[in-house]
Amino acid sequence: MARAAPNGADPGYHRKDFWNSIAAGKFPEWGFYIQAFDEDFAKRFDFDVLDATKLIPEEILPLRPVGRMVLDRNPDNFFAETEQVAYCPTHIVPGIDFTNDPTIRAKAHPLPGATETRSSPAQSTEFASRTPH
Repeated sequence: MARAAPNGADPGYHRKDFWNSIAAGKFPEWGFYIQAFDEDFAKRFDFDVLDATKLIPEEILPLRPVGRMVLDRNPDNFFAETEQVAYCPTHIVPGIDFTNDPTIRAKAHPLPGATETRSSPAQSTEFASRTPH
C-alpha cells in the first residue's frame, strides 16, 4: 500500500518524478521493437492480422529490435515543444502510404480538424516542432 501513497497524495507525482529524473541525468529509456510481415505471411492466419483485438505470438513472429527511445532532456518551452506538436496520423512522410489498419484509418479522418482547432491552421506548419532540424 505504501507504493500507492505518493500518487494518492499528489496526482502529479509520476509526472514530477519523470521530470526530476531527466533533470538529474537519469534518462528514461525503452527498447523499440516491431513485428514486420508481408501479405503472404498474414494469409497463414485464420483471423485478420489488422484486428486490434488479436495478437501474433512472439513465438511465431519474433520482435525485431529497431532501436531505443531515450528522453534525454526536458522541454525548454513546454507549450512550443509539447502542445504545438499536435501529432496527427495524416502527417506522413512523402513516399509512405497509409496502412490498411482500420483503427488508424478511423483516426486519420477526424484528427486533422482537431489538430487545427488546437493550433492556428495558418501557422501550424510553421511551428518549430514541425520543421526539419
